[in-house]
Amino acid sequence: MIPEYRKRGLLALIIGGVGGVLLAYGLGVFSSDIPLQPSSRSITSYLAQKSDDGDRAGGYDIEPLKAKHGALSWDLFAAVQNTTQEETSSAGAFPNTFRVILKPIFTEAIKRHDGQRVKIMGYMFPLEDGTSQRHFLMGPYPPTCVGHYHAPNNQVIEVTSQTPIPLTWEPIVVEGTLMLLTSDPKNTFYRLEKTRFIKEYPQRQP
Repeated sequence: MIPEYRKRGLLALIIGGVGGVLLAYGLGVFSSDIPLQPSSRSITSYLAQKSDDGDRAGGYDIEPLKAKHGALSWDLFAAVQNTTQEETSSAGAFPNTFRVILKPIFTEAIKRHDGQRVKIMGYMFPLEDGTSQRHFLMGPYPPTCVGHYHAPNNQVIEVTSQTPIPLTWEPIVVEGTLMLLTSDPKNTFYRLEKTRFIKEYPQRQP
């Protein structure tokens, strides 16, 4: 079992590290003609790239999962944009340094689900050891790396559950209370609380 402080640190790295990429982008390090590529040194989620076929996660040619069984559409989450804000950080070995915080701009459509019980269908990204999870990330793309979830922040949901949920690489359907987070230090936009497992949905099924 991973200690709570280590889980929090891992989650902060996975979701929060995108700020450094955004800061570099804002300072003009990346040209608008050069696609933003994942850095092998960062454990984070990345902004989806544009292509002729639409958005892709982390530059990979993967279609987002189409939600079924009454689950909320991932298009609802993808419509959420964000602004960036610099904040002074006094933590760590370098006091008075700056970090970039993402500020989500929630649409009226997703605000209607804030605090409501909803169903989510997606892939698990585990944050704990073992064959079951009480704390994990969820998104519309299958994980492609054990320490790096290639998905934009607006399509990553932090999930907490009092009852362990079986770890699987197939899509699953869960139900929980959706919370919209306006200013999370880990750059998390959404959290699903009091979650319960409903079913696994193997891709081989029609």
